[in-house]
Amino acid sequence: MTQDMTQRQAEPVAAVQEEITGVSFARLVQVEARKIVDTRSGRWFLGVLLALVLLVLTVLKLTAKDANPVTFTGFFTPASEVLKILVPVLGILTMTSEWQQRTAMVTFTLEPRRGRVLLAKALATFGVIAILLVITALLAALCAALFSTGSQTWKIDAATMGKQQVPLVLSVLMGMAFGLLLSNSALAITLYFVLPMMASSLLLFEKTRKLLEWAGPSVMSAPWNADSVTTQQWQQAMCSMVVWLIVPMIIGTIVTLRREVK
Repeated sequence: MTQDMTQRQAEPVAAVQEEITGVSFARLVQVEARKIVDTRSGRWFLGVLLALVLLVLTVLKLTAKDANPVTFTGFFTPASEVLKILVPVLGILTMTSEWQQRTAMVTFTLEPRRGRVLLAKALATFGVIAILLVITALLAALCAALFSTGSQTWKIDAATMGKQQVPLVLSVLMGMAFGLLLSNSALAITLYFVLPMMASSLLLFEKTRKLLEWAGPSVMSAPWNADSVTTQQWQQAMCSMVVWLIVPMIIGTIVTLRREVK
């Protein structure tokens, strides 16, 4: 009789254990996206981004001449440049949030597979950036419809616009790599902006010019901004990508996966 009672008590426990599953990847992406917009700093950053986009569109409207009205592309391209400059900060903040806000122990306890968390952070970041691009495109279309005079050309070359956004993707990935490698928001943001400026200043010297033509950070996105690209330019871009993106990303990922949580 005692054995029967023990078996009956163990059966519900076994049933409960079978029902327990890990956190789904979709839930991880949803949580990471919520982290981006739920914090005060995240909301302020996104608000400032949209405010700068509106400022650029307003300046374009005020400086446009009636004889040469600004088209949709003329509004969208400069406004998207604002995103290209600043959204890498979003990637840095996302990758350093667990260590800066001291939530790493909670996050990696609930989901011990840190690689899934990092991938969810990346997808959530690009999801938010895609929404920002859509909002920017809608604002540019609204400005083109309201303020442009004469016949408006709405034909959009999707391939060209996609090509223009590749430098944005590369800059965000570079920001993520810096965030993973340094795990400190302030230091990563500072180095992300300061190192390329230092590299540009070194172009003035003959001894470092040859090296920076192959390893300079600006070389990485140069082929995507040119109409015609040579084989050597692609090789230089790949070399720069290895130095500024792939190597920091690999090292930063290894460090994050093995870092002790305190």
